[in-house]
Amino acid sequence: MRIFGLFLMLVLYCCLHSGAQNLIPNAGFEEIFTRSELQWVQPQGPFYHYEETNMSTAHKALKGRYVNGICMYNNEPNEYLHVKLLEPLAAGQIYHLELSAILMLAKCFKAEEQRFIGVHFGDKRLNTHLPGDLGLKPQVNLELPPGNRFQWFQMADTFRAMGGEQYMTLGYFPGTQLLESMVKAQDAFFEELDRNAEAREKANERTDMAYLYMPPDEQKKYLKEQKKKKKKVSESNSNHYRKPEDRKSDLDPFQSGLQAFFSVRYYFDEFCLTPFQDGSPVECNPTVATEEIAEGRTINLRNVFFDLDKANLLDESVIQLKALKNLLEDNPAMRIEIRGYTDSQGDNQYNLTLSRQRAAAVVEWLVNQGISAGRLQSAGFGEADPVETNETEAGRALNRRVTFYILSM
Repeated sequence: MRIFGLFLMLVLYCCLHSGAQNLIPNAGFEEIFTRSELQWVQPQGPFYHYEETNMSTAHKALKGRYVNGICMYNNEPNEYLHVKLLEPLAAGQIYHLELSAILMLAKCFKAEEQRFIGVHFGDKRLNTHLPGDLGLKPQVNLELPPGNRFQWFQMADTFRAMGGEQYMTLGYFPGTQLLESMVKAQDAFFEELDRNAEAREKANERTDMAYLYMPPDEQKKYLKEQKKKKKKVSESNSNHYRKPEDRKSDLDPFQSGLQAFFSVRYYFDEFCLTPFQDGSPVECNPTVATEEIAEGRTINLRNVFFDLDKANLLDESVIQLKALKNLLEDNPAMRIEIRGYTDSQGDNQYNLTLSRQRAAAVVEWLVNQGISAGRLQSAGFGEADPVETNETEAGRALNRRVTFYILSM
């Protein structure tokens, strides 16, 4: 009976202290075939800075092989990372967000000028695929460390959800820039106060030391003159006193001259978003959100890119294509059909031909990598079967796609 009681207590302890689900899908970017609606996206297109790292690369993933990154500036349009959460946030619930980041060696101009990276949680999907600053108000502004950023470091913060937030966006928002400028202006203001106080102390020290070595008559004369000078300085300062409303420009981040231009790229890894329980964040359990690989399934290859109006594969496509090659090697009986699609812009026949050529280009790449041509087919469908509206550029970008259909396993 005692053993059973101890066993029951152990089970209850494990249940109470088990980790919670990480609400961020593919938090370490290791799942190449994440479900389409849960894939990370960027303004320039899915996985634009999604990279595979190894011992020979300048930066290595914190865990696994893959990282994702964005470029940030304070003098030109920014990039953003955007993902749909696994479930909407609960109203009034406090959440704990943490992530790891590393500064790119080759793109770190004036990196010390940036102090924050913003995170916005909202109920709308990011519909733009073009670079540009988003007028979103971040609930969290993660503070960058002041020291070495060329090694992986962690940032974390908490926030209270309004309820219903389904999407997370990471970037250098205008609100983040304003906060940063205000902090810099405040730092400069207090630094100036410290310098003035130090200068006054030194001046007083010099004054006090000087008259101590004078004869009594000269001391009286000297102190009388100093008193007159202090009175004049006091009157001069009062004449130059400005009311707070007259000093707004000193704290205006766009007029104070404190804004120094920077250009950086950070890579990210190991995101975690969990609710607070009993005043502390719970352990973050990994979440698997991969596509089901089975006969009859269609898998979207969202990060396969081509030259404009051509069937030439871009270098950014290699990560996704290598993952497909590995999948085929791990499943030697698998046969697939590569399918190409376009948007509705242009001539129908031209689009149909282009989609066939692009599908054939993917097959050719796989064959060149050692996959048997007998396991591969290709087909093009032009503007047929759109997944989004063709009325917007964002929708057309999603309709220009390559998929693979599993014929057999």
